[in-house]
Amino acid sequence: MQLNRVHNGHSAPPGAVQHQQHAPPPHHGVSFLHYEISLLAQRATEAAIKDVALVAWATAAVQQAAMTLWPAAEVFVYGSRSTGLSLPQSDLDIMIVMPTPESGPQMLSRDAAKDYVRMLYSGLAGQLNRTAWAKNVEAITNATMPVIHLFAQKPGAEASLSHSNTGSHELPLDISIVTGRHQGEKGIVLMQQLQAALPQLRPLFLAIKTLLLSHGLCCTYRGGLSSYGLVLLVSYFLQDPRNPANIGSNVCDMGVAYLQLLDFVGTQFDPVKEVVMLRGELSSLGSDVTNGVQHDSANSQNVSEGLNIRDPNDACNNPGRSATRFPYIQEICRCELQRQIQQINVQRQMQ
Repeated sequence: MQLNRVHNGHSAPPGAVQHQQHAPPPHHGVSFLHYEISLLAQRATEAAIKDVALVAWATAAVQQAAMTLWPAAEVFVYGSRSTGLSLPQSDLDIMIVMPTPESGPQMLSRDAAKDYVRMLYSGLAGQLNRTAWAKNVEAITNATMPVIHLFAQKPGAEASLSHSNTGSHELPLDISIVTGRHQGEKGIVLMQQLQAALPQLRPLFLAIKTLLLSHGLCCTYRGGLSSYGLVLLVSYFLQDPRNPANIGSNVCDMGVAYLQLLDFVGTQFDPVKEVVMLRGELSSLGSDVTNGVQHDSANSQNVSEGLNIRDPNDACNNPGRSATRFPYIQEICRCELQRQIQQINVQRQMQ
């Protein structure tokens, strides 16, 4: 794990966790892996703090573009940049919520509803293309979860993002459009509650998300697993009896825990037979009061692709349904576990 250092410049975003930096241990074994993961979490916090002003500017720019088309639309930031779970290269997830029209998607046939959704996304993509700041606008409307992907570029500012290759502030955006009901704010609350209940969650999530990002496996519209789904999967691991550390300990070697997480996802977890869910005391989290009833029937259906993830906020939503490349995610975890173990063994032999 290699990161570019950034420095504090603004107040921390919601959910961001401050980490005290420690002197590096000897460069060998799981102890150094623990140090790398802790440093990753610390630098992710620092990067999120520095990007606060850029995120605010990009959100306002999207809001202005959306309200040009739909004056009654509301704009929300959700996802990892609203929960303290972002990496320096993370996308900014923005949701545009439109009032449900009388002839909205729920009143239309399936084909007509798809045409209506394409019209919304095409209209917004066209509006974004007319702005000076939106670059490489791509409307992806045929995916399970439609999205507009683009880069928001703020000219005349010093680049701070590790993935920016230009002389301007640039931020990758994913924009979703929904009508009426949405769970964005409830999802933010849930992510913050899980981080408070599971101290190991954030560093382990950031470590495995870094791995999946490097292989392009975090884009839902390309068969990857969303950050929301990945958080629930890591939480499931932390509560699972097969995890030696389980949920009980606040103090844990993150190097050991990360290796166990890779083994769990890559080898032990069965996406065909298992349903990812919160258990024990954490099963009461979320806003879905039908958690123990409707969700069981909703997730008992056969899923030929993706994986079953029980959304604590919505019985009808499966955050893993679009993760059609999950077998590849498992392969990547197995390969990374083998690589880490080989590296640790070599380092031990050199002592």
